Amino acid sequence: MIYKGKVIVVHERASETLVRVVVPQVSGTRTQTARIGITDTLDPGDLVWVGYEAGDLSAPVVLGKVGPPPPAGPEGPPGPEGPVGPTGPTGATGPTGATGPTGATGATGPTGATGATGSQGVPGPGPYMNLFHNGAMQVAQRGTSAAGKSTTNYYTADRWIASLNALATWTQSVEADGPAGTGFTKSLKMLCTTATASPAADAFAGISQAIEGQNLQMLAKGTASAQPLVLSFWVKSNVTGTHVAEPYDMVNSRQCSFQYTISSSGTWEKKTILIPADTTGTLTNSNAAAFQVQFWLGAGTTYSSGTAQSSWVAATSANRAVGQTNVGAATNNYLQITGVQLEVGTSASPFQFKPYDQELRECQRYYYVHAAGSSKTIGPGWYWSSAVISTTIQFPVTMRTAPTADFTSGTNYYAITRSGAIDTVNAFTLNVGSTTAAELVNNDTTASGTAGMVGHVYTNSASSYLGFTADF
Repeated sequence: MIYKGKVIVVHERASETLVRVVVPQVSGTRTQTARIGITDTLDPGDLVWVGYEAGDLSAPVVLGKVGPPPPAGPEGPPGPEGPVGPTGPTGATGPTGATGPTGATGATGPTGATGATGSQGVPGPGPYMNLFHNGAMQVAQRGTSAAGKSTTNYYTADRWIASLNALATWTQSVEADGPAGTGFTKSLKMLCTTATASPAADAFAGISQAIEGQNLQMLAKGTASAQPLVLSFWVKSNVTGTHVAEPYDMVNSRQCSFQYTISSSGTWEKKTILIPADTTGTLTNSNAAAFQVQFWLGAGTTYSSGTAQSSWVAATSANRAVGQTNVGAATNNYLQITGVQLEVGTSASPFQFKPYDQELRECQRYYYVHAAGSSKTIGPGWYWSSAVISTTIQFPVTMRTAPTADFTSGTNYYAITRSGAIDTVNAFTLNVGSTTAAELVNNDTTASGTAGMVGHVYTNSASSYLGFTADF
């Protein structure tokens, strides 16, 4: 191998002359001491040809000054033939040939017959799935306990009426009790305090809720597209045996009754009842009561001597409570209920819990307590005359209909503060009312102001009470 180098130092020795050369090589520039293989005089800076014998890079020899490179030696004899190399890789597959022409399309077959029209689907759950109000017994504007009750009225839990006639005396209460792990913490309880072991023929007892017709139009009742309903509820009683839940069409006097069994005394049990669609009798689209469900507690023969009907029929009194066990047969018998839900469909959905304020507002459409107890504001007041006070109340929601008064009265139950003085009155009456507001005036002559004076009207007794009812 021969490289071009440059002399940087000349060493004169007794036996020979050596030079230091800088040689650029394939593996990098080298600075080496080289023997002089020529007779020419060399000086630093001369460019020289540097050779290496047999590829030994450690023994360079200066072959001559740079000029034409020395001639190559004679070509050596050819070496033996090398072994055959490995076979090369297979070449890529050539492109696929063009697709042949598509065959002719076969003749079109005959059109199949049109299928029958499907029935109308059942509406899915929506924001107002439960057709009942206050199914969890959360709202009780009137109070949570009412004792000694034997006549039909609303007493505690809003929207649930006690239907009572000559069958026992009851305490109705809202209890802090419900089936564990369900979210229900309150229930409506009917406790027998005076028994009727052998009720008269026309005696009955139960609890029920009625629904406005305009809230039931999705049922399409009375048409070929009528929808079924599902009733679900939790019940507990110390009276085991057969009990009855009865849907009732109040517009067309149609009914069906369903027996259910309470199996274990004092144990919460969930019941689900499928109510079939009724293609007879449409429901009025108005704010009038159109449909109710009654949970029977007992009945005389007028309501229980017939045949139980699990499909819709024209109402017959004797068929309404067939098989009902008499909860009023002994004192301390009771029945509790909660989680009551009525919905469109064929299977029960999880109970629709609502925020309390929403449930309260829905109940206030039917009943509204404006003031109860002492020192509660009624509203601004003014004197029509020296003895007549007027005050106006705005309802928090639109009521179902113009309400009637549910007021208490008694000596000095109400008062007005005006011009540094206080006048007391015994009672107020509902003078003018609508679905949104009412005007009250006192119905006695105990006030002694001056016509045109204004003041603040409020309750003045623990027994003072102003309520407005628009329920059925």
